[in-house]
Amino acid sequence: MQAHLVSWCADPGRLVRAGEVVAILEAMKMEHEIVALEDGRICELMFAPGEAVGEGEVLFTQETHLPADASSESPRVITQVR
Repeated sequence: MQAHLVSWCADPGRLVRAGEVVAILEAMKMEHEIVALEDGRICELMFAPGEAVGEGEVLFTQETHLPADASSESPRVITQVR
């Protein structure tokens, strides 16, 4: 199924919390909120508002630290949100 990106609710560099709305997609005349899966920082947005998004395509990337209380020198994980 194909959707269209309506809007971004977070810009690259912004810190987000798990469950926070990052994007709004429209598919089958319904709007769907896409949320951050973990606390972290938005790295890259892959689409512009109005663009078509195919099933399984990466919408944005998000950087997280492991463990949650780790310092900035600790390993980072980049998550691709589809």
